[in-house]
Amino acid sequence: MLTYLNLMETHLPYATPPHFSRKFSPTYTKDAEASAFMRDYNHKTFDWIAPINKPFTDKEHRVLNEMYNAEVAYEDFLLAPLYEYLNQTEIRDNTLVIILADHGEGLDHHNYVGHSLVTYEDLTHVPLILRFPDQSQQAQRIATPVSSRRIFHTILEAAKISPSPENEASNINKLSLKRSLNGSDPEEGNVFSEAYSPLTLVTLIENRNPQLIPQFRCLSTRRAIYQGTRKLITVDDKAEELYDIAQDPDELHNRIADFPNLVTELDARLRDNVGAARARHPSNGHAVPKVKIEANTEVAERLRQLGYIE
Repeated sequence: MLTYLNLMETHLPYATPPHFSRKFSPTYTKDAEASAFMRDYNHKTFDWIAPINKPFTDKEHRVLNEMYNAEVAYEDFLLAPLYEYLNQTEIRDNTLVIILADHGEGLDHHNYVGHSLVTYEDLTHVPLILRFPDQSQQAQRIATPVSSRRIFHTILEAAKISPSPENEASNINKLSLKRSLNGSDPEEGNVFSEAYSPLTLVTLIENRNPQLIPQFRCLSTRRAIYQGTRKLITVDDKAEELYDIAQDPDELHNRIADFPNLVTELDARLRDNVGAARARHPSNGHAVPKVKIEANTEVAERLRQLGYIE
């Protein structure tokens, strides 16, 4: 049996039970100006997702980060009964548990907020925790970057499902994350990330604040390749940023001019990966046509609450 649970507590609006805001956000609970900002910000749906012209003040940035942490803690609290249930011996020994964030959250990093448009660490460096049913060794931390796409292969291996030979996922044993437990790295330290321009968000920006589109290149496709601790970011297939995320996790010091040979090497690997992916894709790399979808009132309201439509 496959059970999929998706939690939304770490999405705006940030409004945890008082106990969590008191514990994790002293700025919110003790500073009237900060709490007023947070209450106002919670109602500004557009501000959750669009790039910002004016950076947050130190206080605004602090209260946003603290309230985000409060939401993470509240989410852990909600999951605690599930963890206890799964820790029963007869269940633990027969269950693969995967805890994964599908994205991080930008909170004014490089003037971006939300979780689209860019490939900075705020969005791509996410929790990934696995507990295998036959796991006997103590927990360990894998320091090398891995791709979340390998979750697919990991589940197939655990379920003993073998795709057809012509399927690109047929070599599930190679890409299962279980290989990483013994130090094996089938991707040789190369991990890829990409951020396409979300049409819904772009439409909102066009209607509300169109000058943001050229200013922050909201129509551009951004990609990143990780090689060990080095990370190259491209914008519309042009290499623009290089960081050592071990020394510079906030990506504040662009080293692209300092390592031209490394940039050339990583850019070539990234282009090869994109080319291979496009060759496999039915659309051959072209944009998928817009499709009009009719949504009932209930679905539309849920999308509005989540900030996807106005």
